[in-house]
Amino acid sequence: MQPAILFLFLSTALALPSLQLRVANSTSNRNNTCDPQKTALLTDGIQRNIDLQMKEIQSLKTLENLAKSANTTLRAANSTSGNDPIYKVQQSEVAKLQQEGITIRTENQKIARELKSPSALQKGLASVAIEQNSARVMLRGLVAGRNDTAMIGALVKGVEEGLKINGENLGVAKGGKGCGK
Repeated sequence: MQPAILFLFLSTALALPSLQLRVANSTSNRNNTCDPQKTALLTDGIQRNIDLQMKEIQSLKTLENLAKSANTTLRAANSTSGNDPIYKVQQSEVAKLQQEGITIRTENQKIARELKSPSALQKGLASVAIEQNSARVMLRGLVAGRNDTAMIGALVKGVEEGLKINGENLGVAKGGKGCGK
């Protein structure tokens, strides 16, 4: 009987390291990139970008009102030459908001890559990047005149589309899917 007990003891002892190795390997193969701190940074970054987009829409609407009134009173002489100082200040304010949004979105994309976020979130952030870059180019084309209203309307629609996409991005990130789950 003793040889059977010895055999059972030895086979169990020899099998244990193999089992431990398999458990260790399965743990290391899991996606360990789901860092709660980085996930929180990502959701916060997307929310900050949404907040900036809301401000950008308001600033664009102010710019649109300035463009519509470009041929009134004292502004008429300046606006026809594209030198309306009030318009240029507002245009500069929109440009600052855009740049801040681009900076935040770029950081969000970096964090999403580090977290190995799902492709839906990565594609959503890439779509926001396209909207932001298009808006920046369009803003530079404004000349402080009545003819800018159509382009500003298109800018508002583009920012609203980016806002919608960022809302979806935030839902994915907050739903625990921001880190490869």
